[in-house]
Amino acid sequence: MKKFEVHTLTVKSDFKSMKEELAKDVQQFLNKKANEGYEVINVL
Repeated sequence: MKKFEVHTLTVKSDFKSMKEELAKDVQQFLNKKANEGYEVINVL
């Protein structure tokens, strides 16, 4: 049986460093889920 989840991560920021930090957090989150057996379908 496949596992399905939907997650929305939202942070509004005008600072480049904060955007880079969010991108790093998203990458770590997606890697964690992929290692748990989830299939990443779409990232916007």
